[in-house]
Amino acid sequence: MFGKNLKKLRKNLSVTQDEMAVLLNMSSRTYASYEREENNPPYSMLRVLYSDHNVNLNWFVTGDGEMFIDKCEDTHAIILNEKSVSNYKNWGGRLSKILSENLETPYKFSKRTGISESRIENFILDSVDPTIKELNAIKANVDVSLDWLLYGQTTEKSAQTNSEVSLSTDEIVKLKMLLNRSDV
Repeated sequence: MFGKNLKKLRKNLSVTQDEMAVLLNMSSRTYASYEREENNPPYSMLRVLYSDHNVNLNWFVTGDGEMFIDKCEDTHAIILNEKSVSNYKNWGGRLSKILSENLETPYKFSKRTGISESRIENFILDSVDPTIKELNAIKANVDVSLDWLLYGQTTEKSAQTNSEVSLSTDEIVKLKMLLNRSDV
């Protein structure tokens, strides 16, 4: 899926494969292998797509949503978004929060996603870079925006949806705990 989306993105930006490779700081041959899905792109490429080009990572990985983040004015201007890089360093804490909210241990989440337990612990403790395959496994098992998970930022549409929820996170966790105890 990511290869098709990479090609759609390149065509939307009206650049050749060679030009896209330059934008992503890689050789043309390497870029072409990602577009053909012969190789999985490194996480560093996702970081560049998000921080430099405002690509919606949910769309890139799963095909869901819009190609660009809502706040993107589609100017194609080169920007420096250090906030996203700084927020990324704490993505494991956001994954930990998700597991905690769902009363899920790294072991149970490992069984659910097929990601090794030690790898999940490395995500949580050290915010180790996930692979695209691992991001797909997380996204397939958790209703979460990858922009929020990785960068602590949401698109305007996601923020509107979240604001419609009337219960706080703490209230949801308490409700889940009560339901688990009552065997309803």
